[in-house]
Amino acid sequence: LYLAVKNNNYNLTKYLIDCGVDINQFTRWGYLSLNMAISKNNKNIIKYLINHGADVNKEDSKHCTPINSSLIYNHMDITEYLIDCGADVNKGRLNYTPLISVIYMNKINYVKYLIDYGADVNLEDNNSETPLMAAIKVNNIFIIKYL
Repeated sequence: LYLAVKNNNYNLTKYLIDCGVDINQFTRWGYLSLNMAISKNNKNIIKYLINHGADVNKEDSKHCTPINSSLIYNHMDITEYLIDCGADVNKGRLNYTPLISVIYMNKINYVKYLIDYGADVNLEDNNSETPLMAAIKVNNIFIIKYL
């Protein structure tokens, strides 16, 4: 399934899922098909995977959630879709929440969007760092004021 998604082969992806392949199964390298579809910006495959049971909050072996993948690849429309499908805006990658991740990326529009959709501005990462602390580290006065 992962290779079908990686090659943007919608028909093969659909066929494999219809045959019962586990959508949420890791590859032997720890990757997930949904995260690959997000990296490829293939909205048809993303929608098909989610509509057939792909977990929008599942972390891959690198602890990257689908919402983190969409933010990393600058696919805000996919981020919006994932949130509409129940993705947790506070579930992050490794030590960082999605909000802290976009703060380190200096993306004020993403910061605003995540907060509008429920990102917790007081949620600490695994290192006890808050979004405000991250904004101070990157010296982004606009984000500091917004928080």
